[in-house]
Amino acid sequence: MQQYNPIRIAGISLSLLMAAIATWLMLQPAQSGTLPPVPHIDKLAHFVAFFLIALPAIVVHPTRWLWIVLAASALGGMIEIIQPWFGRGREFADFMADVAGALMAVPLGRWLSERWQVQQRDRT
Repeated sequence: MQQYNPIRIAGISLSLLMAAIATWLMLQPAQSGTLPPVPHIDKLAHFVAFFLIALPAIVVHPTRWLWIVLAASALGGMIEIIQPWFGRGREFADFMADVAGALMAVPLGRWLSERWQVQQRDRT
């Protein structure tokens, strides 16, 4: 019987929590003045959100990074498709920022995972 690893459960749970929060925020009706008046700040928000969605899962499952990026990207795509039903605009650039954020989580997530594994080996 496979034993559950609480660290992996926590990493996946954190990614799912971040996905739920990002989905909720991105489906709220658009209100002017909610973001600072900085050019492309909404793209930065998408990038950061999907970076934070992918990162914890990649740290605990570094060899499954492609599936994690694909899942995060699919979520971003679905959000963009249904946003008009929630009073928001559909933008391909937002989707690209989602994909870029998830992809940029890969090197940091794999590096953090490697560092964590080295520390675990050193302790034993």
